[in-house]
Amino acid sequence: MSSAFDDVVSSPQVLDLFCGAGGFSRGFEKQGFDVMAGVDTNEDALNTYELNHNSRGIQQDLTELSPPSFAFEYGIYPSDVDVVIGGPPCQGFSLANIDRSVDDDRNNLVFVFAEYVEYYQPDVFVMENVEGIQSIDDGTLFNNLKDNLRDAGYTVESKVLNAADYGVPQTRKRMFVQSVKSESVEWPKQTHEPHEEVQMVADGGSSINPYQTVSDAFEGLPNIGPNETSVIPHHEAPTQRESTISRCRETDQGEQLYDSYETNKRLDANRPSYTIIGKDWKYAHPTEPRGITVRERARLQSFADDFELDGGVPSQRQQLANAVPVKLAESLADVVNDHIDS
Repeated sequence: MSSAFDDVVSSPQVLDLFCGAGGFSRGFEKQGFDVMAGVDTNEDALNTYELNHNSRGIQQDLTELSPPSFAFEYGIYPSDVDVVIGGPPCQGFSLANIDRSVDDDRNNLVFVFAEYVEYYQPDVFVMENVEGIQSIDDGTLFNNLKDNLRDAGYTVESKVLNAADYGVPQTRKRMFVQSVKSESVEWPKQTHEPHEEVQMVADGGSSINPYQTVSDAFEGLPNIGPNETSVIPHHEAPTQRESTISRCRETDQGEQLYDSYETNKRLDANRPSYTIIGKDWKYAHPTEPRGITVRERARLQSFADDFELDGGVPSQRQQLANAVPVKLAESLADVVNDHIDS
């Protein structure tokens, strides 16, 4: 495959649309890509992005600028961009959203992403979304999206990836759409699997690794009790009432905290976390009677401890919930590198 870049550019240039806090960007950076800019509308997320990336953060509603106008406004032209990545806001597609509809305004953002891909014509692009995108309007929306991208000149494939399969201590399943100009699409090879499956093939010399667990993720963090803080940034227990603390203490690992809230559980130390979602503390620590901290949430998303977050605690939680886990992004970036080198 011919490359768009010359000897002046040492690394493939990436544009991250709907970048959020920058998990996607961080994964590509770790694989040697040069991220030019991250674009989002959320001020807290963009502040977080700029705290952790050398690339510029652009606060822009992409529905308000056509791609050519965006290129002129910010000086980012098709000749500058080799790879486009991004995760258009996906709550309209969530399987947890019983009212999801093809008319949800957030659904239109995937087509905005496609318009930018068509204009920029990158060698490769990767888009992240939730599994529910497949079922909107009996699949019509998703098929139309892929048709638009094929009409723009790409081989398009989609696949649901589980972050735990790539070393993230979380069973997070997300849909990825990956496209390459006139080439077959490759996907990252699974590197991790459940402990019991690893044990079954251990005698056969399997080189695959066991899933990373909550215990693995939290290793090295100071133990803090309910309503306590630590010197580690963002490692501060949620403020909780005694009744909530008692509820956490009395709930076994892996069990629901409340009968009426299916998604509120106490984490199991010996398994990956459930999917990180929302702006509330959501999950209880496996051994301490409290909700997990923002730093623990970041570790479950495979962010390093030097990753800083802007905004209030609910905003920080939501930024992490929306992010592509760094290790999964890194695995995808590795495959993109192969496409570009071919």
